[in-house]
Amino acid sequence: MNNKTAFTLAEVLITLGIIGVVAAMTLPTLVQKHQEKVTIAKLKKSYSTMQQAYLMAVNEKGPIETWGILKSNDGRDDEAPDITLYNDKENILYHLKDYLKVTKYCGLEKGCWYSTPMYSLNGGIFEYPDKGYYSKAILADGSMIMAYTETSSSGFYRIDVNGKTPPNTMGKDIFTFTITNNKIVPWGISTYPFDKYCNPKESGIDQGRGCTAWVITNENMNYLHCDGLSWDGKTKCN
Repeated sequence: MNNKTAFTLAEVLITLGIIGVVAAMTLPTLVQKHQEKVTIAKLKKSYSTMQQAYLMAVNEKGPIETWGILKSNDGRDDEAPDITLYNDKENILYHLKDYLKVTKYCGLEKGCWYSTPMYSLNGGIFEYPDKGYYSKAILADGSMIMAYTETSSSGFYRIDVNGKTPPNTMGKDIFTFTITNNKIVPWGISTYPFDKYCNPKESGIDQGRGCTAWVITNENMNYLHCDGLSWDGKTKCN
């Protein structure tokens, strides 16, 4: 007679149960890490794309101060908020759109950003983005961009790298850059420094503004997972 050994049904079920528990514990972390890598790649690509578009615009149109852009009015100094005292041609994005792959350009009108709020890194409401003082567009890769003009030669823009898909949060999928008269600079160095404005445990609606430079330079989003990160110290979690 041949003696054959096999696993009992109980042993098989126990083994599958253990595998299921391990998978449930590790899979969310793996998915999160993958999503962060995708976000980092999208952000770096969009930064490069905007830099190239800006250089091409300057080469063809001349220095930004000659474009005829004006300071955006956000209503903070007026009785009627959201009243726009400038036209779309006086916004930076109007002059950059021809050098970008734009699938929809809304300018100062609604329709290119969600009407639901953007969130701060700590979960609070940061702002409702579809305002009349931002010039807005949807790019071919699905990302969304909004620009705000501060002076005749400067402003900033925000990009949501995955469009309307959540989390719609500063420092997670929304990142901000300054446009100066000679270059584009990610926020988090001189403007809204990383150590003060990229901490999900801190209060205040400005949390998340200072994460952009960190993500591009260090190619991680470890500020979501550990404390004590700094430019001249620890740049990733242990």
